[in-house]
Amino acid sequence: MFEATTQALIYRILLATAVIFTAIYLLLRQKYISNKFIADFGMFSLLLFCIFFIGYREWWNEDVFVDSVRYGGFYIEYLAGKIIDSEEARDIGFEIMTQTCANLGLSIDLYFLICAFLYVFPLYLVSYKLSQNNFIVFFMMLITAMSFYGYGVNGIRNGIATSLLLLAMVNYKRTLYALILSVIAISFHKSVVLPFLSLICVSCYTNVRFYLKIWLMAIPLSFVINKLFTDILLSISFIADRAEEYLTGEADSSVFSSTGFRIDFLLYSSVPILIGYYFILRKSFTNKLYEILLCSYMLSNSVWILLNQVPFL
Repeated sequence: MFEATTQALIYRILLATAVIFTAIYLLLRQKYISNKFIADFGMFSLLLFCIFFIGYREWWNEDVFVDSVRYGGFYIEYLAGKIIDSEEARDIGFEIMTQTCANLGLSIDLYFLICAFLYVFPLYLVSYKLSQNNFIVFFMMLITAMSFYGYGVNGIRNGIATSLLLLAMVNYKRTLYALILSVIAISFHKSVVLPFLSLICVSCYTNVRFYLKIWLMAIPLSFVINKLFTDILLSISFIADRAEEYLTGEADSSVFSSTGFRIDFLLYSSVPILIGYYFILRKSFTNKLYEILLCSYMLSNSVWILLNQVPFL
């Protein structure tokens, strides 16, 4: 186990190296490399690398792995005999998983490895579902995303939930399977209710132009109805229990890097939409799954835009 700050640096260096070798492999594949075993072995190696680097670490180092300290303390309580209180439990699925690991007597290191597996392995399956021939490209895209490492070592419940929900989304045709995965994802972190509801809406009506208009309208509306929309969310009990402090509290400039309307976040989140607009509406690219993912993203992101002025770290 590396020292915490060193491990984070090594992770980024090795991941960058993996990206370079993947690019070389893709460039040479057409002419020189046709062995599928190489791609499968590389994919599996990346999977193991991500699981072990995210799961096996100095979780107690609060300067680097802020939320992991709370997760570790949470697990220690279960090892000491804590029992789930269904009335107090916020994310019952995650707590059941945690108590099961504790009942089996698993160490904290192994517990974090299991959390990492539940986070990364669904993304591995998602990549294979998207393209059996180019799955390494999709997997590389997912694990090099800016939020990937942070979800794995800090927002652990949210990371697992979003991975499971993404797996449900790419399996939307298998309705029962997708529904079961979605319920499990919500039980791990209720924040994925929003993209789940977006998926339901989009499955009933898939129209890229329609959801693009909603997304564009949300930008000026966020300046006008931010307070009204916040009050509506606070009227929903499970949202109010979890997010009231964020939605109503005053931002501390010494804690938050930026407050007010986050144009930087808006620009970052608009990239997938611009790409989708170019390929679907300009180049007439047709793919049902891609359209569903894009429309679900635009609808979910529209809600975030309406709350854009809530402080973010």
